[in-house]
Amino acid sequence: MKVTGFELYALPFAFGSGGYTTSYGTRTHLNNLLLVLFTDSGLVGLGEVCRKAGNTIEPTTPEFIRRAHEFLQQSIGRDPLDPGSARARLGELQGTYSNISCAFETACFDLAAKSAGRPLWSILGGKKQESVPVYHTIGQSNPARMAAEARLAQRRGCRVLQVKVASTGNIEDDKACISNLLACLGEEAVMLVDANGGWDADTALSAVASFVDDRILWEEPCRTYAENKYVAENSSAAVILDQCVTGPAVALQACRDGAVHGMGIKCTMQGGLLAGRLSRDLAIEHGMKLKVDDSWSADVATAASLHLALAVPPEQLIASVDMRPYLDGRISSEGPICEAYRFAPNSLSGLGLVAELDNLGPPLASYAACSTSA
Repeated sequence: MKVTGFELYALPFAFGSGGYTTSYGTRTHLNNLLLVLFTDSGLVGLGEVCRKAGNTIEPTTPEFIRRAHEFLQQSIGRDPLDPGSARARLGELQGTYSNISCAFETACFDLAAKSAGRPLWSILGGKKQESVPVYHTIGQSNPARMAAEARLAQRRGCRVLQVKVASTGNIEDDKACISNLLACLGEEAVMLVDANGGWDADTALSAVASFVDDRILWEEPCRTYAENKYVAENSSAAVILDQCVTGPAVALQACRDGAVHGMGIKCTMQGGLLAGRLSRDLAIEHGMKLKVDDSWSADVATAASLHLALAVPPEQLIASVDMRPYLDGRISSEGPICEAYRFAPNSLSGLGLVAELDNLGPPLASYAACSTSA
Protein backbone atom coordinates (compact mmCIF):
# COMPACT_ATOMS: atom_id res chain seq x y z
CA MET A 1 0.00 0.00 0.00
CA LYS A 2 1.21 3.52 -0.83
CA VAL A 3 0.04 6.98 0.18
CA THR A 4 -1.23 8.80 -2.91
CA GLY A 5 -2.49 12.05 -1.43
CA PHE A 6 -3.97 13.91 1.50
CA GLU A 7 -6.45 16.64 2.37
CA LEU A 8 -6.71 18.92 5.38
CA TYR A 9 -10.13 20.22 6.46
CA ALA A 10 -10.98 22.87 9.03
CA LEU A 11 -13.01 21.77 12.06
CA PRO A 12 -14.41 25.12 13.23
CA PHE A 13 -17.02 23.55 15.50
CA ALA A 14 -18.35 25.81 18.24
CA PHE A 15 -18.48 24.90 21.92
CA GLY A 16 -21.96 24.77 23.40
CA SER A 17 -23.30 27.49 25.68
CA GLY A 18 -21.05 30.16 24.21
CA GLY A 19 -17.65 28.78 25.21
CA TYR A 20 -15.62 26.71 27.64
CA THR A 21 -13.52 28.38 30.35
CA THR A 22 -10.40 27.02 32.05
CA SER A 23 -7.26 28.52 33.55
CA TYR A 24 -6.10 29.09 29.96
CA GLY A 25 -9.05 31.36 29.22
CA THR A 26 -12.27 30.85 27.22
CA ARG A 27 -12.45 28.95 23.95
CA THR A 28 -15.46 29.42 21.71
CA HIS A 29 -14.43 27.21 18.75
CA LEU A 30 -12.41 24.05 18.26
CA ASN A 31 -10.40 25.07 15.15
CA ASN A 32 -8.65 21.71 14.71
CA LEU A 33 -7.73 20.07 11.40
CA LEU A 34 -8.98 16.80 9.95
CA LEU A 35 -6.31 14.88 8.03
CA VAL A 36 -7.55 12.54 5.30
CA LEU A 37 -4.84 10.22 3.95
CA PHE A 38 -5.55 8.54 0.60
CA THR A 39 -3.91 5.32 -0.65
CA ASP A 40 -3.63 3.32 -3.86
CA SER A 41 -5.72 0.55 -2.27
CA GLY A 42 -8.74 2.81 -1.96
CA LEU A 43 -8.57 2.78 1.85
CA VAL A 44 -8.65 6.15 3.60
CA GLY A 45 -6.99 6.94 6.92
CA LEU A 46 -8.09 9.68 9.31
CA GLY A 47 -6.10 11.77 11.75
CA GLU A 48 -6.86 14.92 13.72
CA VAL A 49 -4.48 17.80 14.35
CA CYS A 50 -5.58 19.02 17.78
CA ARG A 51 -4.60 22.31 19.25
CA LYS A 52 -2.25 21.64 22.13
CA ALA A 53 -3.21 22.58 25.66
CA GLY A 54 -2.92 26.20 26.66
CA ASN A 55 -2.77 29.28 24.49
CA THR A 56 -0.89 27.53 21.69
CA ILE A 57 -1.15 28.22 17.97
CA GLU A 58 -4.40 27.13 16.32
CA PRO A 59 -3.93 24.49 13.61
CA THR A 60 -6.09 26.44 11.14
CA THR A 61 -3.67 29.39 10.84
CA PRO A 62 -1.96 29.83 7.42
CA GLU A 63 1.55 29.27 8.79
CA PHE A 64 0.50 26.08 10.56
CA ILE A 65 -1.19 24.74 7.43
CA ARG A 66 1.94 25.52 5.40
CA ARG A 67 4.09 23.53 7.82
CA ALA A 68 1.60 20.66 7.82
CA HIS A 69 1.58 20.60 4.01
CA GLU A 70 5.39 20.48 3.83
CA PHE A 71 5.55 17.64 6.34
CA LEU A 72 2.73 15.55 4.88
CA GLN A 73 3.98 15.94 1.30
CA GLN A 74 6.88 13.67 2.29
CA SER A 75 4.41 10.82 2.87
CA ILE A 76 3.47 10.54 -0.82
CA GLY A 77 4.54 7.15 -2.19
CA ARG A 78 5.33 5.72 1.25
CA ASP A 79 3.83 2.63 2.87
CA PRO A 80 1.65 3.63 5.86
CA LEU A 81 1.09 0.13 7.25
CA ASP A 82 3.95 0.34 9.77
CA PRO A 83 2.92 3.57 11.54
CA GLY A 84 6.11 3.98 13.54
CA SER A 85 8.43 3.49 10.58
CA ALA A 86 6.25 5.61 8.29
CA ARG A 87 6.40 8.50 10.70
CA ALA A 88 10.10 8.07 11.40
CA ARG A 89 10.89 8.32 7.68
CA LEU A 90 9.13 11.68 7.56
CA GLY A 91 11.27 13.03 10.39
CA GLU A 92 10.26 14.46 13.73
CA LEU A 93 8.33 17.67 14.25
CA GLN A 94 9.18 19.08 17.66
CA GLY A 95 7.39 21.50 19.94
CA THR A 96 4.68 23.62 18.31
CA TYR A 97 4.15 21.36 15.29
CA SER A 98 4.47 17.87 16.79
CA ASN A 99 0.67 17.52 16.69
CA ILE A 100 0.94 17.26 12.89
CA SER A 101 3.02 14.09 13.11
CA CYS A 102 0.61 12.79 15.78
CA ALA A 103 -2.28 13.14 13.33
CA PHE A 104 -0.26 11.44 10.57
CA GLU A 105 0.56 8.52 12.87
CA THR A 106 -3.12 8.17 13.82
CA ALA A 107 -4.11 8.05 10.13
CA CYS A 108 -1.49 5.32 9.56
CA PHE A 109 -2.84 3.30 12.48
CA ASP A 110 -6.34 3.71 11.08
CA LEU A 111 -5.13 2.40 7.71
CA ALA A 112 -3.22 -0.49 9.28
CA ALA A 113 -6.28 -1.65 11.20
CA LYS A 114 -8.59 -1.20 8.21
CA SER A 115 -6.20 -3.14 5.98
CA ALA A 116 -6.35 -6.04 8.44
CA GLY A 117 -10.14 -5.71 8.77
CA ARG A 118 -9.77 -5.18 12.51
CA PRO A 119 -10.75 -2.50 15.02
CA LEU A 120 -7.98 -0.16 16.12
CA TRP A 121 -7.97 -1.43 19.71
CA SER A 122 -6.87 -4.86 18.46
CA ILE A 123 -3.50 -3.47 17.31
CA LEU A 124 -3.06 -1.19 20.34
CA GLY A 125 -2.86 -3.93 22.94
CA GLY A 126 -6.34 -5.45 22.94
CA LYS A 127 -9.08 -4.69 25.42
CA LYS A 128 -9.74 -5.48 29.07
CA GLN A 129 -13.39 -4.38 28.99
CA GLU A 130 -16.17 -3.98 26.44
CA SER A 131 -16.85 -0.34 27.32
CA VAL A 132 -15.21 2.33 29.44
CA PRO A 133 -16.60 5.06 31.71
CA VAL A 134 -16.46 8.63 30.45
CA TYR A 135 -16.18 11.74 32.56
CA HIS A 136 -18.32 14.84 32.18
CA THR A 137 -16.33 18.07 32.10
CA ILE A 138 -17.66 21.33 33.54
CA GLY A 139 -16.02 24.59 32.53
CA GLN A 140 -15.88 27.59 34.84
CA SER A 141 -19.13 29.55 35.00
CA ASN A 142 -21.52 30.76 37.70
CA PRO A 143 -21.87 28.35 40.67
CA ALA A 144 -25.57 27.62 40.18
CA ARG A 145 -25.08 26.67 36.56
CA MET A 146 -22.10 24.43 37.36
CA ALA A 147 -24.05 22.66 40.13
CA ALA A 148 -27.06 22.14 37.87
CA GLU A 149 -24.83 20.64 35.19
CA ALA A 150 -23.22 18.31 37.72
CA ARG A 151 -26.61 17.08 38.99
CA LEU A 152 -27.92 16.50 35.46
CA ALA A 153 -24.84 14.53 34.41
CA GLN A 154 -25.15 12.30 37.46
CA ARG A 155 -28.84 11.68 36.83
CA ARG A 156 -27.87 10.53 33.34
CA GLY A 157 -25.38 8.01 34.72
CA CYS A 158 -22.11 9.90 35.06
CA ARG A 159 -19.89 8.86 37.98
CA VAL A 160 -16.77 10.88 37.14
CA LEU A 161 -17.06 14.67 36.98
CA GLN A 162 -14.25 16.98 35.96
CA VAL A 163 -14.46 20.59 37.15
CA LYS A 164 -12.17 23.35 35.89
CA VAL A 165 -10.61 25.73 38.43
CA ALA A 166 -7.85 28.39 38.55
CA SER A 167 -9.46 30.68 35.98
CA THR A 168 -9.88 33.74 38.22
CA GLY A 169 -6.51 33.77 39.98
CA ASN A 170 -8.28 33.75 43.35
CA ILE A 171 -7.84 30.55 45.36
CA GLU A 172 -10.88 31.38 47.50
CA ASP A 173 -13.03 31.32 44.37
CA ASP A 174 -11.65 27.88 43.59
CA LYS A 175 -12.32 26.57 47.10
CA ALA A 176 -15.89 27.85 46.97
CA CYS A 177 -16.39 26.20 43.59
CA ILE A 178 -15.10 22.85 44.86
CA SER A 179 -17.26 23.02 48.00
CA ASN A 180 -20.33 23.87 45.96
CA LEU A 181 -19.88 20.88 43.68
CA LEU A 182 -18.97 18.47 46.48
CA ALA A 183 -22.35 19.26 48.02
CA CYS A 184 -24.12 17.77 45.00
CA LEU A 185 -21.68 14.93 44.34
CA GLY A 186 -22.93 11.38 44.91
CA GLU A 187 -21.22 9.22 47.48
CA GLU A 188 -19.91 6.83 44.82
CA ALA A 189 -18.88 9.57 42.41
CA VAL A 190 -15.41 10.95 41.70
CA MET A 191 -14.49 14.59 41.09
CA LEU A 192 -11.43 15.54 39.04
CA VAL A 193 -10.46 19.04 40.17
CA ASP A 194 -8.54 20.26 37.15
CA ALA A 195 -6.39 23.38 37.45
CA ASN A 196 -4.67 22.75 34.09
CA GLY A 197 -1.40 23.72 35.73
CA GLY A 198 -2.81 27.08 36.81
CA TRP A 199 -1.61 27.00 40.45
CA ASP A 200 1.89 27.32 41.85
CA ALA A 201 2.89 24.68 44.38
CA ASP A 202 2.05 26.75 47.47
CA THR A 203 -1.40 27.63 46.13
CA ALA A 204 -2.04 24.00 45.27
CA LEU A 205 -1.05 22.89 48.77
CA SER A 206 -3.43 25.48 50.21
CA ALA A 207 -6.24 24.13 48.06
CA VAL A 208 -5.74 20.46 48.83
CA ALA A 209 -5.33 21.13 52.56
CA SER A 210 -8.84 22.59 52.65
CA PHE A 211 -10.53 19.31 51.71
CA VAL A 212 -10.46 15.85 53.22
CA ASP A 213 -12.59 13.86 50.81
CA ASP A 214 -11.65 10.62 49.08
CA ARG A 215 -13.88 11.51 46.14
CA ILE A 216 -11.48 14.23 44.97
CA LEU A 217 -8.65 13.62 42.51
CA TRP A 218 -6.43 16.66 41.97
CA GLU A 219 -5.68 16.85 38.25
CA GLU A 220 -2.58 18.77 37.07
CA PRO A 221 -2.58 21.33 39.89
CA CYS A 222 0.76 22.76 38.70
CA ARG A 223 2.46 23.23 35.36
CA THR A 224 5.51 20.98 35.74
CA TYR A 225 6.04 17.40 36.80
CA ALA A 226 8.43 18.53 39.56
CA GLU A 227 5.82 20.85 41.08
CA ASN A 228 3.06 18.24 40.92
CA LYS A 229 5.35 15.67 42.51
CA TYR A 230 6.14 18.18 45.28
CA VAL A 231 2.43 18.70 45.99
CA ALA A 232 1.84 14.94 46.15
CA GLU A 233 4.80 14.36 48.46
CA ASN A 234 3.84 17.16 50.83
CA SER A 235 0.15 16.38 51.19
CA SER A 236 -2.27 13.50 51.26
CA ALA A 237 -3.70 14.61 47.90
CA ALA A 238 -4.35 12.09 45.15
CA VAL A 239 -2.55 13.96 42.35
CA ILE A 240 -3.23 13.03 38.72
CA LEU A 241 -0.69 14.22 36.16
CA ASP A 242 -1.94 15.42 32.79
CA GLN A 243 -0.37 17.83 30.27
CA CYS A 244 3.02 17.68 31.97
CA VAL A 245 3.31 14.05 30.80
CA THR A 246 4.85 15.04 27.48
CA GLY A 247 6.09 11.56 26.62
CA PRO A 248 7.09 8.14 27.93
CA ALA A 249 10.19 9.52 29.66
CA VAL A 250 8.04 11.60 32.03
CA ALA A 251 5.65 8.69 32.49
CA LEU A 252 8.55 6.40 33.40
CA GLN A 253 9.92 8.93 35.86
CA ALA A 254 6.51 9.23 37.53
CA CYS A 255 6.25 5.44 37.76
CA ARG A 256 9.71 5.16 39.31
CA ASP A 257 9.14 8.01 41.78
CA GLY A 258 5.80 6.59 42.91
CA ALA A 259 4.63 9.91 44.35
CA VAL A 260 1.50 10.62 42.31
CA HIS A 261 -1.78 8.70 42.22
CA GLY A 262 -2.06 8.45 38.45
CA MET A 263 -1.69 10.17 35.10
CA GLY A 264 -3.60 11.23 32.04
CA ILE A 265 -2.66 10.05 28.56
CA LYS A 266 -3.01 12.69 25.84
CA CYS A 267 -1.54 11.50 22.55
CA THR A 268 -1.40 15.04 21.16
CA MET A 269 0.77 16.13 24.09
CA GLN A 270 2.86 12.97 24.01
CA GLY A 271 3.48 13.08 20.27
CA GLY A 272 1.38 10.19 19.00
CA LEU A 273 -0.38 6.89 19.62
CA LEU A 274 2.86 4.92 19.94
CA ALA A 275 4.11 7.19 22.72
CA GLY A 276 0.67 7.18 24.35
CA ARG A 277 0.54 3.40 24.25
CA LEU A 278 3.98 3.11 25.85
CA SER A 279 3.08 5.55 28.63
CA ARG A 280 -0.20 3.69 29.16
CA ASP A 281 1.56 0.35 29.46
CA LEU A 282 4.18 1.71 31.86
CA ALA A 283 1.43 3.08 34.11
CA ILE A 284 -0.49 -0.20 34.00
CA GLU A 285 2.63 -2.17 34.91
CA HIS A 286 3.26 0.09 37.90
CA GLY A 287 -0.34 -0.06 39.15
CA MET A 288 -1.11 3.62 38.53
CA LYS A 289 -4.58 5.01 37.82
CA LEU A 290 -5.16 6.28 34.31
CA LYS A 291 -7.32 8.86 32.56
CA VAL A 292 -7.19 8.44 28.77
CA ASP A 293 -8.40 11.36 26.65
CA ASP A 294 -6.74 14.04 24.50
CA SER A 295 -6.58 17.75 23.94
CA TRP A 296 -9.97 19.15 22.91
CA SER A 297 -10.96 17.26 19.79
CA ALA A 298 -13.72 16.10 17.51
CA ASP A 299 -14.50 12.54 16.37
CA VAL A 300 -11.06 11.27 15.37
CA ALA A 301 -8.92 11.93 18.45
CA THR A 302 -11.93 11.05 20.64
CA ALA A 303 -12.22 7.64 18.95
CA ALA A 304 -8.45 7.07 19.17
CA SER A 305 -8.57 7.78 22.92
CA LEU A 306 -11.32 5.20 23.37
CA HIS A 307 -9.38 2.51 21.49
CA LEU A 308 -6.32 3.27 23.65
CA ALA A 309 -8.36 3.20 26.87
CA LEU A 310 -9.91 -0.22 26.24
CA ALA A 311 -6.66 -1.99 27.19
CA VAL A 312 -6.61 -0.48 30.69
CA PRO A 313 -7.82 -2.85 33.44
CA PRO A 314 -11.14 -1.57 34.88
CA GLU A 315 -9.69 -1.14 38.37
CA GLN A 316 -7.00 1.22 37.01
CA LEU A 317 -9.07 3.29 34.59
CA ILE A 318 -10.53 6.50 36.00
CA ALA A 319 -12.29 7.38 32.75
CA SER A 320 -12.00 8.32 29.10
CA VAL A 321 -14.13 11.05 27.52
CA ASP A 322 -16.55 11.59 24.64
CA MET A 323 -15.85 15.12 23.45
CA ARG A 324 -18.42 15.14 20.66
CA PRO A 325 -21.46 16.30 22.72
CA TYR A 326 -19.70 19.54 23.68
CA LEU A 327 -19.40 20.65 20.03
CA ASP A 328 -21.94 21.72 17.41
CA GLY A 329 -20.47 19.66 14.55
CA ARG A 330 -19.45 16.12 13.66
CA ILE A 331 -17.04 14.56 11.18
CA SER A 332 -18.94 11.29 10.98
CA SER A 333 -22.40 9.99 11.83
CA GLU A 334 -20.65 6.69 12.51
CA GLY A 335 -18.37 6.26 15.48
CA PRO A 336 -18.10 5.02 19.04
CA ILE A 337 -21.31 4.44 20.95
CA CYS A 338 -21.86 6.36 24.18
CA GLU A 339 -24.81 5.51 26.42
CA ALA A 340 -25.26 6.46 30.08
CA TYR A 341 -21.63 7.63 30.21
CA ARG A 342 -20.23 4.31 28.98
CA PHE A 343 -18.15 4.42 25.81
CA ALA A 344 -17.80 1.47 23.41
CA PRO A 345 -16.41 0.98 19.89
CA ASN A 346 -18.72 0.20 17.00
CA SER A 347 -18.31 -2.80 14.69
CA LEU A 348 -16.35 -1.01 11.94
CA SER A 349 -12.63 -1.54 11.37
CA GLY A 350 -9.96 1.02 12.21
CA LEU A 351 -11.18 4.01 14.18
CA GLY A 352 -14.76 3.10 13.30
CA LEU A 353 -15.35 6.37 11.43
CA VAL A 354 -16.49 7.25 7.91
CA ALA A 355 -15.66 10.91 7.25
CA GLU A 356 -18.52 12.88 5.70
CA LEU A 357 -16.36 15.39 3.87
CA ASP A 358 -19.18 17.13 2.00
CA ASN A 359 -20.30 18.61 5.32
CA LEU A 360 -16.90 20.21 5.98
CA GLY A 361 -16.56 22.53 3.00
CA PRO A 362 -13.52 22.62 0.69
CA PRO A 363 -10.15 21.45 2.05
CA LEU A 364 -7.70 24.07 3.30
CA ALA A 365 -4.87 22.14 1.65
CA SER A 366 -4.58 19.06 -0.54
CA TYR A 367 -1.97 17.11 -2.40
CA ALA A 368 -2.04 14.23 -4.87
CA ALA A 369 0.85 12.27 -6.36
CA CYS A 370 0.63 14.26 -9.60
CA SER A 371 0.17 17.73 -8.06
CA THR A 372 2.84 20.26 -7.19
CA SER A 373 1.11 22.71 -4.84
CA ALA A 374 -1.40 22.97 -2.03
